[in-house]
Amino acid sequence: MPVNIVQNYCEQDLPGLADHYTWNISNNVLNFARDNGLVITVGNSLERNLRLRAFYHQLYLKGSEKMRIAVIRSYVKDWGGIHALADDNIERYARGIGRDGIDINSIKNVASYSKALAVIDPQQYTIFDARVGASLNSLFLLNNKTEIFFPSTPSRNEIIRKFQRMLRPRIPYRTPSYGYREYLDLLHQVKKRLQNNGVEIQSIEAIEMLLFAKAESLCGKAMEAINQG
Repeated sequence: MPVNIVQNYCEQDLPGLADHYTWNISNNVLNFARDNGLVITVGNSLERNLRLRAFYHQLYLKGSEKMRIAVIRSYVKDWGGIHALADDNIERYARGIGRDGIDINSIKNVASYSKALAVIDPQQYTIFDARVGASLNSLFLLNNKTEIFFPSTPSRNEIIRKFQRMLRPRIPYRTPSYGYREYLDLLHQVKKRLQNNGVEIQSIEAIEMLLFAKAESLCGKAMEAINQG
């Protein structure tokens, strides 16, 4: 697993994460948070989203089954923008991992169930979506590691979609070599190495947020390399 590639990138770019991370929090999410005791009025986009994640996690931990379902619905559908997610899936995600819950061996719906897991246990789990996968695949390609790749999940971002289309012919016709379990293992290994090197990082979500924030830039560089190669 190319831990060094991701580690080196994080050591270079994590210090500037607050300057790059942007994700607008919808009014529905702000209203849900306010109704449950959190008013977010100050801070940059990174700080606001970290506060929200931590608050949702505490709501989930302390909440009834009904509240847990409401938390997952708000975070996955309203914050995450996966509006078509069915109610039965939301209820299943709210049960967490295990029987009748989330199967982390499945790539299907990983962009939605990983958001739920990021709320349930942010120390162990974090989000995997199209941007994160594209960033990792871009880093691998830029470092000549094209035999290793993560799955391309659906995206509404045209830059990400263009990169996914350009990458497809370069990938062997087989199932992705890495899935969600391998993604988590990679990020945990990177976090441990960063901490050993004196980098201040509390959880793997910081790595995920960096990969998310830099996706368009990394994909642009990777597409340029493809065109030149």
